[in-house]
Amino acid sequence: MSELQESLHAAGGEEEKERILLLRRWKSAMSFLTEDQRSFTILLSSSDPDFVLKTQKPLQLSFTLPTSYPAEPCHVSLLNEDIPSHIRVLVEKAINAEAKKLAGKTMVREILRWFDNNTSTIFQCALEVQSARTNPEPQKSVSLPSPWTPEEQRLLEAAMKQFPSTMEASERWASIASKVPGRTKKECIERFKEVKKALQASQRPAQGAAKDSKEEEAGREEEAATTAQESSSSSSQREWTKQEQQALESALQHGAQGEVEEDSRESAKSDYGGVLPSLPGEGQGQR
Repeated sequence: MSELQESLHAAGGEEEKERILLLRRWKSAMSFLTEDQRSFTILLSSSDPDFVLKTQKPLQLSFTLPTSYPAEPCHVSLLNEDIPSHIRVLVEKAINAEAKKLAGKTMVREILRWFDNNTSTIFQCALEVQSARTNPEPQKSVSLPSPWTPEEQRLLEAAMKQFPSTMEASERWASIASKVPGRTKKECIERFKEVKKALQASQRPAQGAAKDSKEEEAGREEEAATTAQESSSSSSQREWTKQEQQALESALQHGAQGEVEEDSRESAKSDYGGVLPSLPGEGQGQR
């Protein structure tokens, strides 16, 4: 068994094994800053062929391991003072964001490998972010159209009469705009739409009032007709039913004969001064 294997076998845990492997790989470039060896620096000469940032010495990374490491990620700082501080801050944010992804397992060796392979990309992104912060794109100023003057409105209306709508639309509005100094074709069109919309809006209340007046008049006429119909219906007799008509006719048939005979006798008595004798055979039949 090799010395390294013996050391790893004797190590008390994953954190101790990581420290042994770091010392083996970075012994000459690794310096412990505290007695408990939970804070240390590593000098890294990037192997990324695209990394062209000129520094006076290798990149110096400082690692601090919390007591709950590796459940809680380590914190990494970049100590090179010849690198602008705002760039260092952005690089540190990128490294610590990667460390958070590796929480739960020993990560120092993984971070060193990732940083070494992507040094150029990390610094390039930091430079671009800083450039965007210091040299933001100028905001485009938005100029609001100036209000139309009465003279411009008069010229617009005169030009619209001069150039009729029978012309081709684009040509017509270009001609109209040429008669209104300081106004473009688009502004003339927008002004025409604005005025037209305002006129339509002003006409709606009058139209609505006329419509309401007609509806109210029609409602009053309908109400008067309904009242007259109800009055007529209440004052007239209801129609006789078929049963009532039959009962009336039957009653008239039964009482008609006796009433006629009585009326005849009374009439005769009157004609003869009340001395009409009893007719022979009355009540006994004719002789």
